[in-house]
Parts: sequence; C-alpha cells; structure tokens
Amino acid sequence: MGKFRKALESLSAHVETCGCSFLFAICVLRKGCLQLRWLDFTGDVENNRAVVDDAFGKDGRSKAWQLHEFENPVQKELVDTPGVLK
Repeated sequence: MGKFRKALESLSAHVETCGCSFLFAICVLRKGCLQLRWLDFTGDVENNRAVVDDAFGKDGRSKAWQLHEFENPVQKELVDTPGVLK
C-alpha cells in the first residue's frame, strides 16, 4: 500500500486536481485474495488528498477495501496431495 501512496504522491500535481475515478484492484494469488477499491477524486485538492490518505493510509495501512477470498487450486492441490509437506 505504501508503494501506491508514494506513486500517487509523486504525481501530486495531477492527482490533486483530478476529477476522475479509478479502480485499484490487487490480487495475491498465493493468498487467494483480491482487494479492490474505487478512488473518487472530485477536483478539490484537500478532498483528493483525503481520498489517498483514506485508501492507502499515512502509516501504510489501508481502510475500507473490499476483500474477496477465493480458493487457490494450486495450493489446494499441494495440501490434498499425500506425501507433500504442508
């Protein structure tokens, strides 16, 4: 999350006045999870900064992301295979 925050900060002149919406989706296959969140920028500098802070947090923690967990078929195969160490 911190990397996304830094990337958005490096584009601050564009992000601060942006009036668009962006969908951020992060999929971690090994964990079998998908996190997603819309960032709705309004064109207002303070609001846009607050959107970034809320999504990616100053401390690197994220808030209010949708989490979808799914079964990883490769991981399941390893767990269900006799003789394979877990």
